Amino acid sequence: MKTFAKLLLLVSTSLMGFSHTYAQEWPTKPVKFVVPYNAGGGLDMMCRTVAERLATVVKQPVVVENKVGASGTIGSAYVAKSAADGYTILCANNSDLTLAQFIIPKLSYSPEKDFLPLVMAVKQTVFLVGNAAVPATDAAQLIELSKKSPLAYANPGLGSNTTLAMEMFNAASKANFISVPYTGVALTDVISGQVPLTVFNLAPLLPHIKAGKLKPYVVFQSERHPSFPDIPTAREAVGVDVVAASWFGFFAPVGTPQGITRQLEQGIRTVLADPATVAVLSKAEMQIVGMPSTDFSKVIVAERAYHQRLVQRFNAAK
Repeated sequence: MKTFAKLLLLVSTSLMGFSHTYAQEWPTKPVKFVVPYNAGGGLDMMCRTVAERLATVVKQPVVVENKVGASGTIGSAYVAKSAADGYTILCANNSDLTLAQFIIPKLSYSPEKDFLPLVMAVKQTVFLVGNAAVPATDAAQLIELSKKSPLAYANPGLGSNTTLAMEMFNAASKANFISVPYTGVALTDVISGQVPLTVFNLAPLLPHIKAGKLKPYVVFQSERHPSFPDIPTAREAVGVDVVAASWFGFFAPVGTPQGITRQLEQGIRTVLADPATVAVLSKAEMQIVGMPSTDFSKVIVAERAYHQRLVQRFNAAK
């Protein structure tokens, strides 16, 4: 028994040392952040901001790669099938990890089983906006305009919480807004007038709103946005709460060693707390959260249940 106990202690100590060494050796090469949407969106901007500064923390380059298509599921599937070694990390939003599974059938990965939450980085407000040519000055006029002639709205496609929010708003207002799915960001077409409306996170919309190229009509949160105090919430506009605030976060493939995920979590949270990062993201109207993995996991579980109920209620699945 004494011999066995000594052997057990030796093996345990060796494994602990191996785990520690493995974690300490990471990273020995560039780390890749995968964004499942086109460059130029809010998620992409946040991810690149963190990547640039994280490189100085981990002492290795942190590159960003956009793998777009199928409402973010192509990039997500790529990371899910990547080696669980800490070198391929997913930058995702809540649509990818808490909604897509209830709307898009036969996903090639499991949002619940294939990813480890690391950090919820920021939260973003969602707005319904139109281009300068739309002849409506407020939400009420926009709704009436759509009843006379259908109005198209560009969106990230099936599986997006922004699309679900707009369909909820459409049903509550009895308006006639028509979904036009895009791969990636559709702002160029909206601003040019090819599509009159879009519903999206505030960050990429903000400079165009300030330039007068886009007009906000509705904010999809429970209270008015402090930067746009004249824009009503969905409840104020149509009498029904439509809340679609997005969060952006970081995820590792399941099976990634705890020592590595801990380093990633601590590194990303350190970057998010840096005044230089705060200045950049706050300017884009992103609310920095820096939520640790344990709390982040609980939020994801609760949000999945919420989205599942909404999808069933509005029959949003294919």
